[in-house]
Amino acid sequence: MVFLDTNILVYAVDPRDVRKHDIASRLVDGAIGKGECHLSAQVLFEFSNVCQKKLGYGAETVLKFLASLKYVPTLDQSAALVARAVEIKALYGLSLQDAMIVAAAEKTGCAELLTEDLNDGQIYAGVKVRNPFK
Repeated sequence: MVFLDTNILVYAVDPRDVRKHDIASRLVDGAIGKGECHLSAQVLFEFSNVCQKKLGYGAETVLKFLASLKYVPTLDQSAALVARAVEIKALYGLSLQDAMIVAAAEKTGCAELLTEDLNDGQIYAGVKVRNPFK
């Protein structure tokens, strides 16, 4: 199982960087199609925000994107998850937002976290980071 970070979803819907768009699209389609990925409410919130504010997509388009992800297991936020993120932040010196992503990946039992935001190959709380764009 893999955990998809926000940037993977964003590149999958943003065709401006053709190489990253192609890689992300294949990853997302493959992982979703095989039922091999997880998301979190944080990822979906950040994705929706980037789509609207930075990419200029309207609400209708963003809602279609979200509808396409409705069957992907998505972890809700909780006080326990935030507490774990605070622990992970202290252990590894990550930002709290990145620590929340790692905590969610850990909680969902994902072996890998696909992201370009953390160190490729690094293991945080038992979750290995993989940057698919490297």
